[in-house]
Amino acid sequence: FGLLGSADFAAKLKESGRPVRIVINSDMIAAESFPDKLLWAVNVVFHKNSEALSKDVNVTSGKYVGLYANSDSTGNNGLDSYPFYRENYKAISFKSNTDDPNNQTPDDIVSNYNFTYCMLVTGVSCSFLVHND
Repeated sequence: FGLLGSADFAAKLKESGRPVRIVINSDMIAAESFPDKLLWAVNVVFHKNSEALSKDVNVTSGKYVGLYANSDSTGNNGLDSYPFYRENYKAISFKSNTDDPNNQTPDDIVSNYNFTYCMLVTGVSCSFLVHND
């Protein structure tokens, strides 16, 4: 449901009063076409209140997963993490470093996903959570 669904969920979460330490959005993490895995990277898109979190991701990514993490705040208002930031939650988004030509097209199907890359990005997310618990 994209930004509208995220905005609805963030508002309901805030209204509930439930404590949330970190919001992680894995958005468009299926594309990585470089044959050399040493060149693979993930973009960690942060908001004003979560830049320190993105730096922690850089550390844990290299230490535990071996995937280069590139911190960036460009275009953060177009990602599903943005409504959570607007509700004052610390939120980051993981996004492929490679543009996905299949994203939101009829070719956006499982057979075009790079599951090895998805696994590594998920590993970055998990190692970050464990490291910051």
